[in-house]
Amino acid sequence: MVAPINTSDYDDYNDSVVIPSQSPVIYEMYQMRTGLRLMYVLVYSANLLLGLLLNSAVIFMIVWKYRSKKKLSRRMLILGLAATHLIFCLFTPLYLITAWNYFSWTFGKVACKLGSFVMFMNMFSASVMITFWNVRWCVPKCFEHHMSSSMVLLSWFTGAILSAPSLLSREVQYTADGHVCLDNYDYTEKHQISKEGKERMMAVVSCRLIFGLLLPLGATCVSRCCINSRGNNQVKSLVIRPVTIAHFLCWAPVLCLSMLQITVETDNRWFRYVLSTATALSVLNSCIYPIICIWQGNKELKRNFRSQPEETPQTEDKGEEGHEMTCLDREYNVLEQ
Repeated sequence: MVAPINTSDYDDYNDSVVIPSQSPVIYEMYQMRTGLRLMYVLVYSANLLLGLLLNSAVIFMIVWKYRSKKKLSRRMLILGLAATHLIFCLFTPLYLITAWNYFSWTFGKVACKLGSFVMFMNMFSASVMITFWNVRWCVPKCFEHHMSSSMVLLSWFTGAILSAPSLLSREVQYTADGHVCLDNYDYTEKHQISKEGKERMMAVVSCRLIFGLLLPLGATCVSRCCINSRGNNQVKSLVIRPVTIAHFLCWAPVLCLSMLQITVETDNRWFRYVLSTATALSVLNSCIYPIICIWQGNKELKRNFRSQPEETPQTEDKGEEGHEMTCLDREYNVLEQ
């Protein structure tokens, strides 16, 4: 998950040693490594605090407000996305401690494999759920509310299958920096990847790019075009649109840069720095999602309160919208029409 800097080309690297000014290459790598460490510590800390707190808040508010099975099933995709991000946030402390310890992995082989597996399962599952969410807006009559639970389970199952290569390739390796958790695609004794290993790496990265970005993004764009062409663009979907945009903006850079790294075969240290920044951006998606849900929900509450200050809110079972209805209610009531 973390793209560490390779320091094997100098043996006496030590953070407690003063870097001599006559060694500009070593000093530059020292600065880059320190900057990456600080960036990852800040990102993982924010994801741990905000992700755990806000995703738990979204789950609690939905379960507490909509206790009946019928009402809860209508919001199962929103609940599934929050649960998916929450599970990933639970593994964040592993990477936070690793970054704090200068990328030295101390949690063993099993945690190394599970951490990478959960990260990419989070990406694939969220992509599938967001695709279902947008397609459901496009053809609402083809999807019943009781199918939401099946969509969530199918998304998790698909994410688990597509993330399985992480369980095979992720290993704890000993380098000049100590024990690190990295992908091992069959490296030779000269630390060069073999032809078969490169083919396996290309297959894994291509799978992540196609099924994690291109296909979900294509299906989402087609769904939005169909909605707009039928004149449904007036529907106020305050949650689904920013959630979709945020998800693809967070994951597109790291997936595209990973593919570029393989095809171009670049080993430039500045490229690794950009790739590490893109990885950190993808991690932040897990705390951006609940922020959008809570922020847009409060925004819709204020809008309805200003527009209908004296009206008494009606119950949802009667199919009427009250001024206490959040944006999540409004979206699923549109599907009932």
